[in-house]
Amino acid sequence: MAVLDESRDASGHPVGNRDVADIVEQESLAEQSNNRNDIDTEDVNLQVYGWLKSLGLRFNPFFALNAADDPHLSEYLIGNDVFKAIWGDWNSFVFEPAGGGKTALRVQTAQACWETQDINRPFPIPYNPPFLKWGTIEPHLDDHLSAIATAAAEQFFLGLSHRPHWFLELDRTAQEQVGELLARILSVDNLAYYLDELAETNNLQALKRELDPTFNAPDPPGRAALEQFCMSLRSTLPGSMPASGQPGRHWESLAELLVQQLKFPALYLLLDGLDTTYETASDPHTAIAALTPLLSQISVWSKQLKIFVKGFLPAETKAEFHRQANAFAIQTRTASINWDQSKLIDLVRRRVFVASKGQFNSLDAIVTPDLRDFEALLVEKIVAPRPREVLTLINEIFAAHIRTKSQSGKIDETDWQEGLLVYKRDAFALS
Repeated sequence: MAVLDESRDASGHPVGNRDVADIVEQESLAEQSNNRNDIDTEDVNLQVYGWLKSLGLRFNPFFALNAADDPHLSEYLIGNDVFKAIWGDWNSFVFEPAGGGKTALRVQTAQACWETQDINRPFPIPYNPPFLKWGTIEPHLDDHLSAIATAAAEQFFLGLSHRPHWFLELDRTAQEQVGELLARILSVDNLAYYLDELAETNNLQALKRELDPTFNAPDPPGRAALEQFCMSLRSTLPGSMPASGQPGRHWESLAELLVQQLKFPALYLLLDGLDTTYETASDPHTAIAALTPLLSQISVWSKQLKIFVKGFLPAETKAEFHRQANAFAIQTRTASINWDQSKLIDLVRRRVFVASKGQFNSLDAIVTPDLRDFEALLVEKIVAPRPREVLTLINEIFAAHIRTKSQSGKIDETDWQEGLLVYKRDAFALS
């Protein structure tokens, strides 16, 4: 089974206080180079990184073609009308081609859930079916439930770490219930490890990198509150936890805890990642078949448990999805993202603004005068109106500049034409 664009930290452990963006970008250069079949791509990307820094950009905001690999994604999300179809107590599904903004919309939905210090918004559960871990594209319901329980527990622990008062304000019995359930799902050893790291480093960035790099909750807690949370949760952990073969029960218990005990108004299961595995990306029937055990639960969840599925699925699966949804009598809303030129221009400019810490908001700052209004030039030339196409073209232009001028100067007409030529050649080769 082939897995696409599933890049992670090679060590799999917290990385201390270093800039997460620096580490993610540099550690994934070799993998990107293999994916692009170019023996000098790693060196070129390192030089691009240094060149952009000399021009005032802290990092390359266009580097990560897979949105899930971008640690800054939540900082440069742009408004989208489709969000209205997603946000609400109903099941909803967005259908877009690969690179069409599905993951960014999923991150935006999760971020909206965390934009408060109070428990008055839905609890988000990002869920990418772990086909590689399963070793199969034909999972059973228990496979899904076990993976969802783990995803929910990790998100809950992240949420409590960023909102420790949610835990500290519970009575002791409720705290012990939380600790036991988290330990049962994540294991005592893993939870103790996370707590020790937090207590020693006060590094929420490292925890995010470990569990969910796209997690973003504003106004993190101070050291004292975080230390008190770590100590209090640590005191609830059992000495050991026997293995249990009841993934469905763990998931149901956690859902009940979140809705009934902590009073979250709803749970949003954010389903994504079907186009990161070759088999599910290339065959709509295979993709939806992998979800069929999950689809059989949706109606019950929404009616009885306040769990609503928000799916971000490949466009090619839409017809097969509707066939299965009808078979299971699932009531749902569907939508697609309309990427017009103005939205794509906004996407580029927002990334420049964030990467430059507000020094400038257009690539015009790093191109020669004859290429002014550079974002408009870019979106006119891409082969399809999708974010990934714009990112790919920009990276080819950056690479063209490095190959001819090294780490000096601004992008000129030669860089533009050479980068565009390579981009179109590769695009047509794949078509």
